[in-house]
Amino acid sequence: MDDRAYPVLLGTAVRRLAVAVADQAEAVGSCPHPGARFVTALDPAAGHWCAACGAAHMGDLLTSPWCCACEGDTFARPGITAARVGRLEILLRVCDACLTRDTDEDQDHGDGTP
Repeated sequence: MDDRAYPVLLGTAVRRLAVAVADQAEAVGSCPHPGARFVTALDPAAGHWCAACGAAHMGDLLTSPWCCACEGDTFARPGITAARVGRLEILLRVCDACLTRDTDEDQDHGDGTP
């Protein structure tokens, strides 16, 4: 099994989702700690947070098996996808189909149906 991280060119649909999540999190606010800022697509209403206070958010994201970009019950690919929006790192769990799709019409989960 290969546990290395690989760079992937994110599709337009995932990048648009990341921007929407960042906008929602910016409206809520931030923790008071210095350092990098993270947002989870699973709960943008939590605002953005640093690595020191984000254990609960990371735990929720890691234990959720579902794709953040799909409607329905599609399993996400292993690991977390990060998309940078401005100064924020948006953390997502997405399925293989959503990872690189450019439009909603491109979504196909292997069974021939969108």
